[in-house]
Amino acid sequence: MIHDATLNRTIDVVHHHHLNVVGWNPGPALSVSMGDMPDDGYKTFVCVETVYATAPQQATEEKPSRLAQTICVAKR
Repeated sequence: MIHDATLNRTIDVVHHHHLNVVGWNPGPALSVSMGDMPDDGYKTFVCVETVYATAPQQATEEKPSRLAQTICVAKR
């Protein structure tokens, strides 16, 4: 759960069909080089991804591979 005090809300991220969750932020140096983010955008940015980082996904015709996440935003 992410607590956003500035906008008085919580952001709940629920992961489905996953082994791992990766959270990242570009930091100051990378933020400056990203065309779709302001130079100081790293101060208000977080990315939370549902991933298979520690093992390969095994997909077959009978059992396809899938990843999903549900994001819920609620005012506090």
